[in-house]
Amino acid sequence: MATAEIYNLDLGEQELADHFARATIGPFQLEAHPDYLERRAHLSQKASRRVRGVAEAGKPIAHEVEDVPAKSGELVATVRATYGEPTGERSILQSVTAEDQGIADLCALLSFANGRPVSTDALLEFHKPDLEAIGNPIGHHIESMQVASCLWNARVALVEVALAVHYYNGGVEHQETINGAASFFFTALNILWDKTRVPNYLKLEKGARRALCTHLQKALEEFEWPDERYKARYLEYLTRSINQDQPSAGLRIGSMLKELGIVDEKAMQDVAVAQRVRDIAAFRNYLLHAGRILEVEGLSPERILASAGVVGMAVLPSLVQLRVLSLAGCAERFGTVHQALLREYFLKGTWNGYDPGREDLHQYLDRLALVR
Repeated sequence: MATAEIYNLDLGEQELADHFARATIGPFQLEAHPDYLERRAHLSQKASRRVRGVAEAGKPIAHEVEDVPAKSGELVATVRATYGEPTGERSILQSVTAEDQGIADLCALLSFANGRPVSTDALLEFHKPDLEAIGNPIGHHIESMQVASCLWNARVALVEVALAVHYYNGGVEHQETINGAASFFFTALNILWDKTRVPNYLKLEKGARRALCTHLQKALEEFEWPDERYKARYLEYLTRSINQDQPSAGLRIGSMLKELGIVDEKAMQDVAVAQRVRDIAAFRNYLLHAGRILEVEGLSPERILASAGVVGMAVLPSLVQLRVLSLAGCAERFGTVHQALLREYFLKGTWNGYDPGREDLHQYLDRLALVR
């Protein structure tokens, strides 16, 4: 039997029950090290706030608040994988299929599930993970190996969208700026769009599109242009749009939300819900084409950054994770938290109770931690 150390995998800060300390992922038997909690203490962690209920007889429950600062960490193996060699497996989710027993796919799926760059000795020769990069896990940290197991069982179904998994993992490692992370997450979303059907989208046949372009060219010839240079530019732009004939980003996002059960057709008729979908589409178009965050009239720079942060660092990665879970047949088991948060955002405009357009993040955290 061969073994591989699994680095930087965080299964949470609690003592692990057997069900969560062990998992079978394809040909790999994974088990947390016996001294897992000691090893985990050396992992990097982001800043957090813990609220603990304290009960005393005859008194209302009070809450003790503890602010936990961010902590830099080390490259530590928290889990060991055991497998028979050869496994008969290949890594099929990579840009080029790798004859590596499936190790690269194992780490990619664990990274996707855990929200942290997970690696092994073999992969460390090619890429050293950013140990400070910490995203959000699917569900809870403690379930990460079970989530990866479910995704592994659907690897063949995920081959066509495998790059979405890698772009998501790349977004986690580029969270220094909203622009950087959101660009990766939007690219992952673009890949997943191709697996989303837009109902009732009318598309002209090729011959009709050609006839329309000819008619358009004649109309533009007759138009009185203030400068002839405009004519060629608008002709190229309009004919390209007609020939591509693809649903807009807003239509694709709306269809994906309905397909994932986040909103229904009735909710999409609501003005506020439709506006949030359009806002995300506009954010995406402006970011990917201009490289900047879209400025919103009437909002201060602080509120614009807060709103962009919620979209770029919370809504987008959750949408990518939920869509991949759905394609893998794992959403019903592991996607309920993401689904609830996304439903709250699109229906109410808040994320876990936080309204970025109205409230400072620190005010929100203080409100959560009020002693009651």
